[in-house]
Amino acid sequence: MNISSDDIERLSEMKGWKNLSNESWREYEYIKLFSVDSPHIAVAVGFHNRDVPKKVVVRIIDPVALLIRESGSHLVVCALGVTHYVPPGWHALRWRASNYADF
Repeated sequence: MNISSDDIERLSEMKGWKNLSNESWREYEYIKLFSVDSPHIAVAVGFHNRDVPKKVVVRIIDPVALLIRESGSHLVVCALGVTHYVPPGWHALRWRASNYADF
């Protein structure tokens, strides 16, 4: 079930919610540290404390609404009506406009 334009408008009118219907996708990028069992693997990739950084990207297709909480976390509703919780701590945020003429 897809969200209607009326639903998007109602969400946008609620306190704190922003309309994202002009985005085709939105990505949050995290750097997470993963411990490795072998010190040889960590040294091979240039880390000596066994914690190896790994990039993790969360992509939300067709976002329609955004609520930013005081904690820094984001709630993003997509066109399917699914609410995605995005915890704080991301170090990069990217999105693509649905209509390039918006620029």
